[in-house]
Amino acid sequence: MERRASPRSSPSVRRSSRRRDGTCSRRLWHVRNSSFTLTTVTQVPVAAGLFTWPSPEPQLIGSKCAACGTMTFPQQQDCPRCYGNQMEESLFEPRGTLWTFTTQEFIPKSPPYARKETDESFRPFAVGYVEFPGQARVEGRIDCADLSELRIGMEMEVVVVPFNRDEEGNEIVTYAFRAVSA
Repeated sequence: MERRASPRSSPSVRRSSRRRDGTCSRRLWHVRNSSFTLTTVTQVPVAAGLFTWPSPEPQLIGSKCAACGTMTFPQQQDCPRCYGNQMEESLFEPRGTLWTFTTQEFIPKSPPYARKETDESFRPFAVGYVEFPGQARVEGRIDCADLSELRIGMEMEVVVVPFNRDEEGNEIVTYAFRAVSA
């Protein structure tokens, strides 16, 4: 949905609202030729139960074994360490440390990977493990404009980023890791 408004009557803020089905509607104001355009974007998590949504400080949702304390991501019904079945939902800390990473220099094959890039639009990206002390190491994409800035041991935070669009035009979002600004 788009609608035009004059600059004087238009706020210059983003507004989000959460719906009961877990989607989030976000209003974005765009400035073009001295007028504002309001676009409402519906954002949908790539899968339910992976991260807190919507949230100004997103956290990964894992599980913790009541018997031995082992944490897993994503959530599991059974503990991989003691084989117990007393797993409880548990939130990961919002920040961790980059444990290791690698770069993806070519488009992953589809299937099995969902991709939206073409050979012309593809940009290399990083994938790595972030260690959440006392919790677990979690693999994920690293949101970074300059891959040469990545260093093992740097502080990272969980962020939510656009992933793709579905058939209805909703923006599919997923978690990623981003270096914490100094």
